[in-house]
Amino acid sequence: MSTLAVLALALAVEPAAAPPHPATTPACEDRLVAYAPLGEHARARITLERPPPAATAPVEAGERRESPQGTRWLFAAEPDTTRPGPWTTVLSVRGYPTGAELLRITLRDHGGYGVRTAWLNEKLLFVQAWWGRIASSDLVIDVERGVLLTGEDADLAALLGPCEPRAATR
Repeated sequence: MSTLAVLALALAVEPAAAPPHPATTPACEDRLVAYAPLGEHARARITLERPPPAATAPVEAGERRESPQGTRWLFAAEPDTTRPGPWTTVLSVRGYPTGAELLRITLRDHGGYGVRTAWLNEKLLFVQAWWGRIASSDLVIDVERGVLLTGEDADLAALLGPCEPRAATR
């Protein structure tokens, strides 16, 4: 058998092995979080509702988190993450003059990293819901009107792989 025939037979039987790692490792500074419009998977898990007076028991669990001037506050009924998930967090937003519940925000089936909140001002609330280890949604909610002003999904997958610090240039 000719050498060419043996080589062709060897290539047909044994596929070429792929290199174990990319030829070049990306620079750490080039890795970014990818943002996209809020998807249906997140929208289906987020509920904003104005509870009618005395229709439902108020949520008063957890720490009271006040807005910068203290005219609004929220209570977060957070799940026991020591039990199997997915979990649900309920945010009860309240405010003066009556202290009544203005808005109830329910975030269903989220992951173990939970839900983070931060007041931007007296009427705007930032909410970050983690659906898993590398996927979250960032929301800005107008608590006076009870509406979602903006929302984006964040994908952190690009941050997981290996990287090399960029060499200093002089």
